[in-house]
Amino acid sequence: EQKLNIALMNAATARAETRAKEAEAETERVARQFAETRAQAAEAAAEIAQLKAEAEQARAEAEAAEQRRMRKRFEKGAPSLGVADALLDGTFEPIILPTIILQSDVKGYKRLSKGWGPIKTHQIMTRLFELLEAIARQYGFFPFKRIGDALIIAYADWPRRKYERCKYNSIEDAEDAVIEVAREFHQVAKGTLGLTLRVGIAKGDVLWCNQTTDPEEVKFDAAGGEALNLASRLEGLAKPGQSTVSESIVKSRESRPPKHRSRIMYRASVPDKDPEGEEIKVWDIEDEEDSTIT
Repeated sequence: EQKLNIALMNAATARAETRAKEAEAETERVARQFAETRAQAAEAAAEIAQLKAEAEQARAEAEAAEQRRMRKRFEKGAPSLGVADALLDGTFEPIILPTIILQSDVKGYKRLSKGWGPIKTHQIMTRLFELLEAIARQYGFFPFKRIGDALIIAYADWPRRKYERCKYNSIEDAEDAVIEVAREFHQVAKGTLGLTLRVGIAKGDVLWCNQTTDPEEVKFDAAGGEALNLASRLEGLAKPGQSTVSESIVKSRESRPPKHRSRIMYRASVPDKDPEGEEIKVWDIEDEEDSTIT
């Protein structure tokens, strides 16, 4: 009986030891599985962190690209980098500046466009505006409005960015330049597209502002000023292939070297552009280079 009890105890002990070993093995297996799970969790966390970092970098790059795109659009739509900065920052306030205005239109536009049809008219006028605006920008003038067949450009001493170079030392220098601009307008329109222009040029105070409430849109435009009205009236008085110039520009150019000869060609009014019928002087600038500037 004693031997039987000892045998039973030994068997129980063996079973207990086996279960202990099995439990120990299971514990080790669970520990290994837990360790593997923690490692996988750590790897997943690292991957998530990497993805978040990449997403943040992509977002920052997208925002930077959008800012560059907006700045490029504002710089193109503003007459100077200083004005573009103020428009982007929301700090630009309407400003009155002495301004030179040039307005041009196409002789016989209604008749020509009727013969061309809408598609060809759009193509030709787009090409014309592109050519004229390129000339204007080359001379430091700001093309700011297209109305049908009319293009209006301007020069003023705009607010500028620090160290931003100004095209001219004074508005008087721009007075001489606008005559060259008008001359090239006539030459390019006639020589490239076979079109004849009429041009009116005037100088005076103009109110400039951004005519939009959208912070992401720039519509820098002239809100009013006598020079705008006068340039329109002078353009209406110009003969085909001719440019008419306001008296203020004529007198200014006559008062400084080199002397520019000029005379009053005639007095006239433009009923459709001047309801009051007030007569204005039409001046002929007798530059030797080109007699179409008047």
